[in-house]
Amino acid sequence: MRNTGNSADWTTPAQVLENEGSNEGGPFMTSRRLALVAAPVLTALAAAALAAPSPAFGADAAAVFKKKCAPCHGKEGQPNKIFAKQGVRSFKDAEWQKATKDAQIEESIRMGKKGTMMASFEKQLSDEEVTALVAYIRTLGPGE
Repeated sequence: MRNTGNSADWTTPAQVLENEGSNEGGPFMTSRRLALVAAPVLTALAAAALAAPSPAFGADAAAVFKKKCAPCHGKEGQPNKIFAKQGVRSFKDAEWQKATKDAQIEESIRMGKKGTMMASFEKQLSDEEVTALVAYIRTLGPGE
């Protein structure tokens, strides 16, 4: 904004754009006006990019998996024989990977599975961590 000393003379970014056709001040002033208008927009975009969660593994899904899931499902997604006999899911199972939707995995993580060893993690994990875990679990399946 530009001020000529009178409070009524403040120039808003919108006014700068409207007056862009005038050559007042020459090309240097035009560039300066554009910079004044663009700076807040670029700052807002940069702040939004920094605040946005990283894709899929933004919650460091491998670390969350190791801490919360690996004790039962195994480090590589394959439970040991004792847990497997008790019905703990193997994420290496190609048929299960193909037949199970992401939403089902998310629900199991959040709500647990009644009548099984699968506990609810709804109060322990954020939405971002659950989403990242689903993506990570998908990487544990056999390659196609």
